[in-house]
Amino acid sequence: MKIRSLKSYGRHLIAVMAALVVAGSSLAFWRTWVVAVQNYDSAVVDQFDYLSLFLDDKLRGYQKAVQFWGFTGISMEAEQFMMSFPEIRGLLLSDRKGTIRWSNLPYVQGGMVIPSEMLSGKWIPSSLFGDVSSPGLIISVPIPSGWLICEIDSYRLLSSIRIRAKEDTAMALVSSAGQVLYSWSPDLPVPIGSVLPRALLAERSQNLDLSIGRARAFSRMLVGGLFLVSVYPESVLFQVSAVQALSVALLILVGSGLFLVIFWRGYERVSSSFSRWVQFLFGASERVNLCDNSLEMSEYLVDFDHQMGALEPSFTEEGDLRDAFGILLRTLSDKEETLMAYLEETKAMEDSLRMTNADLELAMGQLENILCLAQGVTDGRTLQGMASNMAENLKKTFRCSFSALVALNRGVPYIWGEAGNRSRSLSLDKLSFRDKKICDESRTLIVPVHFMDKVAGYVVMEGCGEYSQERVSEVLRRFALTLGGLLHANELLTEVRSSFHYFALRMQAFTEIYHEETGGHIARVGEYAAFIARELGRDEAYVEDIRVYAQLHDLGKVRVSRDILTKPGALTEDEFREMKRHAPYGADMLGDSAWLEMARNICRYHHERWDGSGYPEGLSGEAIPLEGRIVSLCDVYDALREERSYKPAFSHEEASRIILKGDGRVMPGHFDPEVLDIFRVNGDFFRDIHVSIADNHQVDRQSV
Repeated sequence: MKIRSLKSYGRHLIAVMAALVVAGSSLAFWRTWVVAVQNYDSAVVDQFDYLSLFLDDKLRGYQKAVQFWGFTGISMEAEQFMMSFPEIRGLLLSDRKGTIRWSNLPYVQGGMVIPSEMLSGKWIPSSLFGDVSSPGLIISVPIPSGWLICEIDSYRLLSSIRIRAKEDTAMALVSSAGQVLYSWSPDLPVPIGSVLPRALLAERSQNLDLSIGRARAFSRMLVGGLFLVSVYPESVLFQVSAVQALSVALLILVGSGLFLVIFWRGYERVSSSFSRWVQFLFGASERVNLCDNSLEMSEYLVDFDHQMGALEPSFTEEGDLRDAFGILLRTLSDKEETLMAYLEETKAMEDSLRMTNADLELAMGQLENILCLAQGVTDGRTLQGMASNMAENLKKTFRCSFSALVALNRGVPYIWGEAGNRSRSLSLDKLSFRDKKICDESRTLIVPVHFMDKVAGYVVMEGCGEYSQERVSEVLRRFALTLGGLLHANELLTEVRSSFHYFALRMQAFTEIYHEETGGHIARVGEYAAFIARELGRDEAYVEDIRVYAQLHDLGKVRVSRDILTKPGALTEDEFREMKRHAPYGADMLGDSAWLEMARNICRYHHERWDGSGYPEGLSGEAIPLEGRIVSLCDVYDALREERSYKPAFSHEEASRIILKGDGRVMPGHFDPEVLDIFRVNGDFFRDIHVSIADNHQVDRQSV
């Protein structure tokens, strides 16, 4: 760390205060700006809400009154009707085409034609019948004989609204063309009849460059296509924010100035005191170097104590420092013999530490073993992954040649996760000693793992090397609950999976009864699929699942008519379309259980093709689930080998040629290239399975 002087800290302090002035004033400016914008925006929105409700209520009332007057046959005289609504400036009657038949306005004569856009039934601002400086609002109401047109004096209507726009804010009611109908702007007057830029009529808040400078504008559409527009210049916000920022900066400057004055006075006194102590201690150091023996050194220390006591402190802390130095010197003189004794005791402690070093190394090694095993539990993302990681970490921790976790399936032990090379002499028969630890002459250690007062499994290790049974057992004891929980969870998972497998096999027996596919075909497809999955490197749980669920690939055919399934000739287009539906039928019949996801994928996708030419969804490539791609080839191969109502049985060689070379209906591009390579290399296995599982491999239909 770089050593700095007090003066440099003073310069840093001045820089920090300057930064505080800038940051504080900037923050005050920004905060004031935000609050001012919120206040102005809130005031505008409140006024907009009030004006919107007022105008909407008024204009709808006029429209309903005129409509009622027109449909009652104009029974009330025009003057009497207009006296009820003093804002109405004029009434006109026209035919369907807009030709005026009657008007109470002296300057509007019969025969004049009203523009068609005014006969829309909507409120339209216009100065057609009035003064340009006071445009009216015109509404047309259809009546049996034509149109009844009413003009409202916008100035008289809007001048009755008693609102005051916020300081330096312009607010006006304008038409869709931008013409000002009325203005509430004492500070920024907007002339009635003037035209505002169309950009102000966007229904949102926005910042624009106008003739008054940068301004913030709001607009809202009302009934009849009218707009409320409000504008205020950003210079107002700038002035308010700048005043606030200057006030904050001034306060910070005053406070900083007072602080600097106090700091500088303290700095001068501290600096002077430090300089005096430095000179005093340098002189003492030179005097100590001149001492030739401990006696002379002791005499000088007494003299040094008197000299130090004569120093007058500049402040209380300096006096405390002087007194502390004096106490230290007297303590060192009085405790010289004690320090020597401490030295001897320290040497004895060093010898004792050396003697216990071996014990500490042993404890550290045990801690390292525990941490290594804990990592095995956290690294695995699945139960199988946890078992494999735990076995690998057991082997690494205890430097053994082989380690394994042995789980139980209905009381029968099997290796769940292993690492290393297992010796031929190791047999699971040794696990008949269920409740005690075993260690035979070949240094094979078998430790039972208990969970809820019963054996949940075992830890097996071979060739543990320098680690004793007691040390291994001590480390494993700390993980007994975790290991027992993992083994128990695996046992429960195995039972659930077995239940779903049993359900699938019973469903398979049911489908065999319904359609022409034999039990042998269904069983062979399962064996083919299990073999391919194992060759692809999938774990044993996946292999067993696909062995069972592949047998359900044609489950959906139970919803297809038997007449279609057993038809000896070619299917019609409608029959083939219904036949193809057996794929989604099967997936739907299996429901939405997560345990049957593989079975659903097999049912739905085993007729999809790698090149996208399959059904029901026309998927291609890896978009098809792996289990669907596997069963696709297995089903095609066994179907070629079997006799069907529409084809003879083919030999293994002919079926292989069709799959690998193609015959027009079946092409190599239909299959996953990796799955196809496994079939090409292991064709003899497929032939042997077809021979070993005959078509009379069926369930007892009476028992289903």
